[in-house]
Amino acid sequence: MVLGPMGAGLIALAWILTAITTVIVGLRVWARYRVRGRMTLTVDDLLVLTTYGLVIVNSVFVTMSADWGLGEHMETLQDQPLRIIYSIKWAFLAEGPAIFAGGFARISYAILLLGITPPTKTRRFFLWSIMIFQFAADLAAVIVTYSQCQPLEAYWDPRVTGNCWPPSYQQIIGFTQGSIVSAVDVILALYPTSLFWNLKMERKQKIYLSTIMGLGVIASAASIAKTIALKSFTETQDFTYALSETAYWWTTEISVVLFAVSLPILSPIIRPTKTMSSGRSGPSGGVVMNTFNSRKLKKSNGSSGTDEGDFELLDESIAYMHNDTASDVDPPRPKTYDYSISRQKEQAQQNFSTPGIKRELTVSVTRNPKYGDGDF
Repeated sequence: MVLGPMGAGLIALAWILTAITTVIVGLRVWARYRVRGRMTLTVDDLLVLTTYGLVIVNSVFVTMSADWGLGEHMETLQDQPLRIIYSIKWAFLAEGPAIFAGGFARISYAILLLGITPPTKTRRFFLWSIMIFQFAADLAAVIVTYSQCQPLEAYWDPRVTGNCWPPSYQQIIGFTQGSIVSAVDVILALYPTSLFWNLKMERKQKIYLSTIMGLGVIASAASIAKTIALKSFTETQDFTYALSETAYWWTTEISVVLFAVSLPILSPIIRPTKTMSSGRSGPSGGVVMNTFNSRKLKKSNGSSGTDEGDFELLDESIAYMHNDTASDVDPPRPKTYDYSISRQKEQAQQNFSTPGIKRELTVSVTRNPKYGDGDF
């Protein structure tokens, strides 16, 4: 069968985006390995891999649909009814994977944001609400899509006797779901700016971080375009051609969302471990780092200790002493040591010259002079 320009373009678009997605996801996994020193995948990574699998499923289905005739005008397929049936069938079956692909990608990004969000109830409740609300909209859209005809085959095969809802039902739920996910894209894109803008860093660094973490705005544009294209569901006169326009946009949307949620991982913005060694020598010992991310660090590094509770016992600290002693005639004053917390492991020996968030924790310890100047 000879493909028309719309069908050939859809196949080319699907597999070009799939190839780019393969590279992006591969680099994401490699970046995780490079930072952690071992292949440890978190929940957001697993959701991204699930999204990647659904992107491939969508590409396969739209390819089969276009091969049968999606993108052709109905009038050119009138003498080949099987092409109409199967082109609509495979496009219809691709809708579910496409909806869930975008949904899982957005949830993975929200989970990523939870990892850099301070442990305030308001912010965490907000992100969890976004995830639940968006997933509920996606699930409702999939349920309506695959429940509108009984039996399901009646949707694409006029030879099957069945009962189907009016096409406007799917269009309404599609508009609702599309509007919700478009708004979620914008919210998740702007959310990191509220975290970075109050940090003590250069303005250009704030702009860089807000930009790289706010690429979801581009995904929102694709979501809006797809939502507008949903008018094809009520286009019964030339359905095979009208549906191909929507397939173009949902295929673009899910790949762009996956790009947007993966690219920040390729930049040194979020690191499970940080090295802030000052190069000074000092007494060594175990120090507990109390940060909102320490629980996740402990789990990702496989720590099995139980004495630290939710916090992680770091391997080594580096200290230097304040010059707090007075003159020779004055009694000795307490000496204060500043401990710069760092992770002294092989995977932490990295160059952080690229703009990013770097956190350093300093612990001041004052020693009473009556105990002498020996090591702690």
